Amino acid sequence: EGWLVQSLDASNGKLVLAEMEGSLEVGAASNGKVSVLTPTESMGSFEEREYKEGVFRPKDAYVDANGIVWVCDFWQGLLRYDGDFPSLIIPEGPYNNAVFSLKAKNGKLWVAAGGFKPDLDYQRSRAGFFLYENGTWRDFRNVNTPIIGENDLQDFTQILPITSENKIYIASYGGGVLEYDGTSFERWDGTNSTLGEAAGDVEGQYRVSSLSVDRQRNLWVTNTLAARPVSVKTPAGKWYSFKPTISNTSLYGIIVDLFDQKWMIVNNAGILVMNTGADLENTGDDDYALLTTSNGLPTNEVNCLALDQDGFIWVGTQSGVTVFYCPGSVFTDGCTASRFNIGGRSLYLLKDNIITSIAVDAANRKWIGTTTGVWLMSDDGEETLAYYNTENSPLLSNVISAITIDGQTGEVFIGTDQGIISFQGSALDAGPTHSEEVLVYPNPVRPEYTGDIAIKGLARNAYVKITDVSGNLVHETRAQGGQAVWNGVDYTGRRASTGVYLVFSVNSDGSDNLVSKFVFVRGE
Repeated sequence: EGWLVQSLDASNGKLVLAEMEGSLEVGAASNGKVSVLTPTESMGSFEEREYKEGVFRPKDAYVDANGIVWVCDFWQGLLRYDGDFPSLIIPEGPYNNAVFSLKAKNGKLWVAAGGFKPDLDYQRSRAGFFLYENGTWRDFRNVNTPIIGENDLQDFTQILPITSENKIYIASYGGGVLEYDGTSFERWDGTNSTLGEAAGDVEGQYRVSSLSVDRQRNLWVTNTLAARPVSVKTPAGKWYSFKPTISNTSLYGIIVDLFDQKWMIVNNAGILVMNTGADLENTGDDDYALLTTSNGLPTNEVNCLALDQDGFIWVGTQSGVTVFYCPGSVFTDGCTASRFNIGGRSLYLLKDNIITSIAVDAANRKWIGTTTGVWLMSDDGEETLAYYNTENSPLLSNVISAITIDGQTGEVFIGTDQGIISFQGSALDAGPTHSEEVLVYPNPVRPEYTGDIAIKGLARNAYVKITDVSGNLVHETRAQGGQAVWNGVDYTGRRASTGVYLVFSVNSDGSDNLVSKFVFVRGE
């Protein structure tokens, strides 16, 4: 009594029942078991053995010829019992295909699988969030992370690693903010911070939609639909909240510009820019500006914001891309969004596309996600460098949900409605001067090698020339961030000859330079 039979299977002389305890409503049933019944010599009598360890919502079960019990669990995946305790059979990959946001940094990829709907309603996703590191995936969900399960935290919207503090911040749309140090979690909500409940919602719902950090390492939070919808946590652990001068509190997508101003999307109503002044406690010096179509936006339906390496604000909308070149004058002279020179005409970039994500690589190029694929644009947005879709690439789907770039490796991670795929980009993070260790690889270049030759550790966007030992120029290029690449072909279009080659590099203002060398062996 109280157990609901999900399947009954007769296999290899046994009856196998998959059962759940309680209701079948979503989130209600959390206890499960598999009962294996073996007939005895007495007609109608069975010996029963129960398997409960690791079973939550079994949908089917089977006993094979070797007596191994296989369980299909709706929460856990595939379980294999060869004894009293199960092993979990999971293909290497994220727990769920859902991708709301991505963040790659220092060889790690964080995935938030929840999010919210376009009308700001809940997704009610219990998929949790994931970490990809060193070729393996780890998931954080209600069944394996107590703070998530005990508080029924759902709809994770964003992950923000702060390397200098060795902390990870995780936003939950309804559950507040989690702080993770790699070992333990702390939860921030209305009981211990300035986070407020969403207006009109049930008690205890703290809709945190996005996170960002400024140069003082203050954590900024959009607290959607709360009376004071913007909060900040200082490195000392003190919280402050802000009430903008606009009545619309449907804020999300926060980023911080080079002037420490906060840019936020107002749902279907443009962009809110906030300047809190020098003193977080003093609200008297706070300024707010609402940017709409009257400020040059193609539409007030804004989907994403990105800060590029020049400090410009790129805006993705339902009708293409625009850019604000004047963020520093928003509160003085005003700032109007600009169009692009495309084919001799002044147009919004990709004006017929719905823009879902914009990511900036180390070469200041723009990776733009749409509902029709991914566009790679030059740093000024006026030249299309590449366009990827399901027909010309391994892209899983043309519907792009998020893009992030690991500047340390150059790898571009693309989230779609069918999962995640990555592209090995060529742009690496760099400083204004050359690294102490500039690496040319491979070195030597052997005859059988036909790939690109990479020069890593250069100054940001350095000018690079490659010559033979006699000083004859064979190739010149501009570094993409801190890396330049050469395909081994000289100006005549032929494979370079065997010999020692020199690399001459100088940074953008000519204040720093280097000389390196490598060996090239041409095949017959």
